[in-house]
Amino acid sequence: MKRAILYGTAIAVLFCLSGSPMMAQGRGGSGGPGGGNGMGQGPGMGRQPGMDQGQMGQGQMEGREPGMSRGVNTTRPMIQQKTPTQLLQQNTKLSARLQNLLPPDEKVQDAASGFRNLGEFVAAAHISHNLNIPFDQLKEKVTNGDSLGKALQKLNPSLSHKDIKLQVKKGKEQAKADIKASHHPS
Repeated sequence: MKRAILYGTAIAVLFCLSGSPMMAQGRGGSGGPGGGNGMGQGPGMGRQPGMDQGQMGQGQMEGREPGMSRGVNTTRPMIQQKTPTQLLQQNTKLSARLQNLLPPDEKVQDAASGFRNLGEFVAAAHISHNLNIPFDQLKEKVTNGDSLGKALQKLNPSLSHKDIKLQVKKGKEQAKADIKASHHPS
């Protein structure tokens, strides 16, 4: 009995340490031939061979939208996230606060278009204002895929890596404070 437990434990440890893709959690076909994730799904379960990630295979739960992950309640429609522009239209207190950070001729809702989320936009507005970097240039870099730090590096190469990190952190903290303050009565 002890020998069986010892062998079982040794095999389990070796299996885990080997980095076997069968136990890897995540997306894609890492679980082997049916695309299962190694957690109770064998061949033929999950995606059908040749299907892209997110497409439905036969026998999957009815009502699931293509692209929805497993474990999501599929009986209700997926809730769409509001864009920063939509959120700012609803939050006039935050809009007024941010208008002071932008060029006078720029409307807050227009300035927010293209950003992935409200926090990113508000942080960009603060960073632009703090460093006197033209907002439209910073926006162009960030909305085309650069992080705030990468955009700062390109727009102000004289800043050290440490200064860039500090400025991004400061901008994010200011954004968080502004968003929080706009939800609480003054």
